[in-house]
Amino acid sequence: MNAPFVYYSLALDLGGFEVTSNEWSSFMNIAYRYVEALSNRNSATFFPFIDWWSHQASTADLLRPVQFPDVLPSNANMSSHPSVLHIEGDFTSMHHGLPPSETKYDIVVTLFFIDTARNLMSYFETIRKSLKDGGTWINLGPLLYGSAPFLQLSLDEIIDVCEGLGFEFLDTDPKCGELTLNGKKARGTTVPYGLSERSLSKNAYKAQFWVARKTKNGV
Repeated sequence: MNAPFVYYSLALDLGGFEVTSNEWSSFMNIAYRYVEALSNRNSATFFPFIDWWSHQASTADLLRPVQFPDVLPSNANMSSHPSVLHIEGDFTSMHHGLPPSETKYDIVVTLFFIDTARNLMSYFETIRKSLKDGGTWINLGPLLYGSAPFLQLSLDEIIDVCEGLGFEFLDTDPKCGELTLNGKKARGTTVPYGLSERSLSKNAYKAQFWVARKTKNGV
């Protein structure tokens, strides 16, 4: 069972990127289709805080509107070659039956994603198979395991397993957070989640960020 977002990016040239995104959740896919169909900035409005009765400083805060989209989806300009292709379905099988030349990417970005795996090893294998040799895997997200996982690895175990699969973890900018573990290159950064800045409470993850390169070595 796959949930939040995974983005594959295929570099074309200095002019830009082609991006293939993937999402399993039907609820998120419905929202994606709706936003994709919008053709004007800030053309839609919703009230995300209207049912947040707890931890409020004022009733007026519940009624604050939010307009979207602040940036138009690339497909909204109806170009003949849109830069984003969205695939709905299972991350680990969405490329089954396609030739390897069509399923190898320069960059894979996993955003609030890897902890949604029921089989974490299948995620790592899919990420590795989706990258060209020398390709880059960028991750940001917590380790909040759900979906009845078969395996729940700690951060140091994830790094050890992925190094065994042929990933080399790279140095990253200290602006991305503090090193979580001595001798490891993953960084932890506080990421608000479902946060209203005017609320009397806060919810945030110590999300883990890393950049890893796929090498020719590994099992």
